Amino acid sequence: MPPHPYNYHWEPIRSLWIIYSLLFLIFLKLPYWLIISVPRSGRLCREWTYGRSMHVRIVKWAIKLSDRTGELLFSPDHRAIPTNLPPHVQGVWVEGIPDHLIVGQIKDWAELADIRPMRIPGYWYQRPGDALIGGPARRGEKIALNLHGGAYITFSAHPNDISQNITRGILSECPSINRIFSLEYRLSSTAPYKAEFPFPAAVLDALSGYYYLIETVGVSPDDLVIIGDSAGANLALALIRYLIRHPLHPLPIAKSLLLFSPWCEMGPSHMGLDSSFEDNKHTDYIRDVRGNMAEYSLRAYCAAVGLQESHHNPYISPASRLLPPEVVRGLFEGFPKTMIIAGSGERLLDSIRTLRDRFLKDVGQDGVQYLEVPNAIHDFCVFPWYEPERSTVLKAVEEWLQEKRG
Repeated sequence: MPPHPYNYHWEPIRSLWIIYSLLFLIFLKLPYWLIISVPRSGRLCREWTYGRSMHVRIVKWAIKLSDRTGELLFSPDHRAIPTNLPPHVQGVWVEGIPDHLIVGQIKDWAELADIRPMRIPGYWYQRPGDALIGGPARRGEKIALNLHGGAYITFSAHPNDISQNITRGILSECPSINRIFSLEYRLSSTAPYKAEFPFPAAVLDALSGYYYLIETVGVSPDDLVIIGDSAGANLALALIRYLIRHPLHPLPIAKSLLLFSPWCEMGPSHMGLDSSFEDNKHTDYIRDVRGNMAEYSLRAYCAAVGLQESHHNPYISPASRLLPPEVVRGLFEGFPKTMIIAGSGERLLDSIRTLRDRFLKDVGQDGVQYLEVPNAIHDFCVFPWYEPERSTVLKAVEEWLQEKRG
C-alpha cells in the first residue's frame, strides 16, 4: 500500500527528512546518476542530452520528496502581497466579482462548498523600462491573463515562483504581448492541512481577475490573451466555458487562449496499460495518483462536489472519456482561437490529444493550433534549462499571435 501523502509534514520530522534526503542525494544518488548517464542507454530518454537527463532526475527526486514533506519552497499566496518586488513587477488587489455575475452550476457548486468571491492579489509583469505597469489599457495593447499551474494546491503568481518562468519567457520571446497579469487564485487544501477553498473557488477567482481586466483596466476582449499551464490551463478552460455558457454583461469573451500542457482530465479514463500515463512514467516527473500530491490535489480540489465529478464534470475534466456523448457534442463551440502545447514524453499526452481532437471537431483546424514537442516532459516551458525547445515553442507562440493579429 502506498504511503499517505505528506506523512512527514510536521516538524521536526520534516526538516530531518529533508536533510537526510539531501545528504543521500549528494553523496549517493548524484554520483550514481552522473556515471550511469554517460552512455545514452543510461539516460531517462536516449534522445536527451546528458545535462537534460540529470536535470529531470533532480526534478523527479524533488517532487518525490515533496510528496512526503509538503512544499519544499514556500511562496506567497492569496493572503498577502509581499513588498520586496522587482521594479518591473507590481502587486495589486483585485476585488471579488459581483455576486450577480455568478450564476448556473458554478453558483450551485459555490453554495455547496460555501465559497464566495473574495479580494485576491495579482501581479503585473512587464518588460524592464516600460512605464505603464498597472495602468489602464491603451488602444490596441495586447494584455495577457496568466493562470499558473501547480495541481490547484501549490505554486504562486509571485515573481519568485518557478511557474512564472512562463510569464518571463513570454515577455522575452513574444513582443506582441505588452504586459501580463498573473492572478494569485486561492489554492485548495485538505487533511493533513486545513480543508479549504475546493472547486469552484479557483474558478470564482479567475472570473474576478477577468472582470478586473475588462472593467477596471479596460482591456478589449480582442486584445486579451488567456494563458494557462497545467492546472492553470484547466482553470483557463473552465473560465472560458463559463463565459460562453453564461453570456453576461460586462463579460465578453477573450479572443485568444494559450494552453501549456493542459491538465484536462483529473479522472482515470486515460490511465491504464498502453497509455501515455504508463508509457512515459519513467521520463516524466508526474507521479502516480495514489499516495502522493496527485491524490492529495484530487481530494482537496473535489472535496465539496465529490471525486466522481472528476470523471464527468466538463468544468473539471473536459477531456474525460467518461463524459456523456451529449456533453461532448459541441463542448468547445464558441471557444476563442486556441493554441495547445504538449510534449510527447509527458504522462498527460493522451488526454491532451483527446482535448485537441474535441477542439478540432468543434472549431475546425482554423480554430485550434496544436504543437507537440518530441520527447518533451510535462510543462517543460517552466524550466529555463529546457532548451532549445522552450525558446522554439515561445517563438511559435509569437508567430501564432502575429497570425491572429493579421
